[in-house]
Amino acid sequence: MALVNIDRLAFEKVFAQSGNFILFCFQNPATLDDDFMKTVEKVTSEFSLTKFQSYLVCEDDFDFFQDTFNFLGTPVYILCRGGTEKDRLLGRVSEETLRQFISRNVNGATDTLKATE
Repeated sequence: MALVNIDRLAFEKVFAQSGNFILFCFQNPATLDDDFMKTVEKVTSEFSLTKFQSYLVCEDDFDFFQDTFNFLGTPVYILCRGGTEKDRLLGRVSEETLRQFISRNVNGATDTLKATE
């Protein structure tokens, strides 16, 4: 699944969507690299597209998101559902660590999403 850029206006609509897991990926725009994008795209593609979305924060609204989610450093991954932050993961992580982070959250939900085997 390709990472979709999200801005402040789209965030306000998407964030409150009840039932959907949303992974917001924050990477300082000045240091954004292809490895970060590829890792996130590869791992998130393993989960159901009907109840899981992933977004990369747009550069123009980066300060807004830092204030909203109260983080200072990047990269940071914030998993939300129904307008509520469920969990966050800080720092550069491996594919497996990101996969485990998503799995431990979505697999505990009543409408379980599973990574493809």
